[in-house]
Amino acid sequence: MTTSPSGDPRICEECGYSLRPTDILCPACGVAAPMPLSSSWTDLRMPPPKREPGGRAILIGLVAANVFAILMMFLTNWLFRKGGPNNGLYLASDFTVLPLSMGILMAYCWRRLDLTMVEYFGFSVISSLIAIVAAYYFLREGVICLGMAAPLLMLVMGLGCFIGKAIFSRNNRTLNFSIAPLLIAVVVADSLSPHHFQGACVDTITINAPPERVWQYIADYPALTEKPHYWLFDRGLPMPMTATSDGAYVGSRRTCVFSHNAIFDEKIVEVDPAKKLTFDILRQPPDPELVGHLKLERGQFILKRNPDGTTTLTGTSWYKLNVYPVTYFDWWTQDVISHVHLRVMEHIKTLAEGTGK
Repeated sequence: MTTSPSGDPRICEECGYSLRPTDILCPACGVAAPMPLSSSWTDLRMPPPKREPGGRAILIGLVAANVFAILMMFLTNWLFRKGGPNNGLYLASDFTVLPLSMGILMAYCWRRLDLTMVEYFGFSVISSLIAIVAAYYFLREGVICLGMAAPLLMLVMGLGCFIGKAIFSRNNRTLNFSIAPLLIAVVVADSLSPHHFQGACVDTITINAPPERVWQYIADYPALTEKPHYWLFDRGLPMPMTATSDGAYVGSRRTCVFSHNAIFDEKIVEVDPAKKLTFDILRQPPDPELVGHLKLERGQFILKRNPDGTTTLTGTSWYKLNVYPVTYFDWWTQDVISHVHLRVMEHIKTLAEGTGK
């Protein structure tokens, strides 16, 4: 243990850190050293003793952050009624401000520990995994959806830990007290703002067959048995298997069957033979990957005759997304819908081109 020239050990009165005689401020908490220093220290090269991370403090930080997150989720749902008519709505603050606050709270609980930046990020990843498991069991969220959210949660929570470490290591009480109302104000503003994002996904392929032949497989097509090439389909995300209809006419009922017996009930609302078919989606399956988060509203196929006798087939889906921030989650949505389109359209391509051989 380091001592002062008088032989007494030098301990920080604020956090208990063992100080070197050359320390003017405590390296751990930034508080001024408790007594004047002398230059008579004979081994200035000796580093300050590193205190081992406290397991109890780590556990307290992990538990406190996740309990705080649960309470905040229930509170915002109760105050702003996200769980009512907008069931399944997740705000941008749920994936940004909340995990950022969790990271800052953990940093506060660990402010007296000698953790490295890597350790901070590692523990923030563990906290994110705890939150994901809790969402799976208590919120009944789908595994695929949670996997999509995980990178964003881990990144923002780790950032919160780094910000918290910087705040509390400087013992800046003004900043400590001012950051909480700022975060609360962002959550309130986000909760009171309208959330009505609607998007469209468009995909196009070329089929070596005339539109009349392609049209035979637009309203309905036989079972699709080809092994999926999309990694999320391999992980259990429902994928299109077959489609049936009463016929290619306005008012006809159409059923699109996905794997895991996920069924979309549809109604054909626009028909231009060998050119266009549009359908509204009346009901989508109660799959945990979809419920409340994504509402598919309309689909459309457009067939364009090309001079060389081929057909350009364009598939479009319109949807409403209830998970924010849109910049992040719409990328996932576009990726998933595009692979649904291409699986069906490639199947139609195979059928139409095979018919003419």
